[in-house]
Amino acid sequence: MAQQILCTYSKRKSKWKNGKGDVLKELSTACKEVWTQIRVYISPWDRNHPDYGTEKYNDVFVGMMKELFQNYGPI
Repeated sequence: MAQQILCTYSKRKSKWKNGKGDVLKELSTACKEVWTQIRVYISPWDRNHPDYGTEKYNDVFVGMMKELFQNYGPI
């Protein structure tokens, strides 16, 4: 992940694949296998993030977008 965050809302806290799963990677791989594009929606609204509502959160959100395009594209 672009930035690791310690919060209660994260994949690391999930029981799915012991918190190490990457659902977008699996979705991206499945889409490529059937020759279709992955489509995702990312929202800047994340009130659970500790920096939400501050200028610092802009960098967090840009980091999330970069992660999507670099790791799962083409999107």
